Amino acid sequence: MMKYISCILLVCIIFSLTYCDEFKDKDDETTNGSMSRIDRVKEVSDFGANPGNLKMFQYIPPGIPADTKVPLLVALHGCDMDALSYLNAGWLQMADEYKFSIVAPEQKIENDFYEIGCFNFYKPEDFARDQGETKSVKSMIDHMVTLDSIDESK
Repeated sequence: MMKYISCILLVCIIFSLTYCDEFKDKDDETTNGSMSRIDRVKEVSDFGANPGNLKMFQYIPPGIPADTKVPLLVALHGCDMDALSYLNAGWLQMADEYKFSIVAPEQKIENDFYEIGCFNFYKPEDFARDQGETKSVKSMIDHMVTLDSIDESK
């Protein structure tokens, strides 16, 4: 399972490094006075257990019918980044185009010993199942599922 998760993270990193510039300028476009994509990202403070002390941001693309369930993407930013800038690097445009929701955990500087906003993947208490940061991310996913718009089979 860990090998599978590592492969997914690697694909996300490669995508970010390859396509960030292609989408960057287009993401903040508005249509007919509507909100820009980045303005539709919502910070959620009450999403459940948060032993990792992370922030949560969610994005649900507009125009999805109420009875439609969509896939959920978990977007983890890299070191020295934040969730909003990472989302604005192409993920929001893709979510609109391909109809998926996004949950974006964000590391707080005070949680990172090196103070550059890295997730604590090197601390056993943060990457062990149902503990620390992994528990916080799982709570975010569970919160998104309760919104009744997430297709849990994808």
